[in-house]
Amino acid sequence: MSIPVIASGGAGSVADIAEVLTAGRADAALAASIFHYGEITIGDLKQQLKQMNIKCKDMTFDQFNLSKSPDGLLPSLCRMP
Repeated sequence: MSIPVIASGGAGSVADIAEVLTAGRADAALAASIFHYGEITIGDLKQQLKQMNIKCKDMTFDQFNLSKSPDGLLPSLCRMP
């Protein structure tokens, strides 16, 4: 049986998220504060992770019937290939 590991909490930078997805071998990473405090946008995070060859899921509002939070945030999922 395979159980997915989702790293959650403590990410303060793109490097932190990249590290848990590569060296930490997590299946996914969850982050909130770096977006809430304006450290980086979700789009910029995804772009930088893709430049590091870390695949990120492209999500659209229509595809998942999502809506932005009052802060304009949208769920973002990344996963190693």
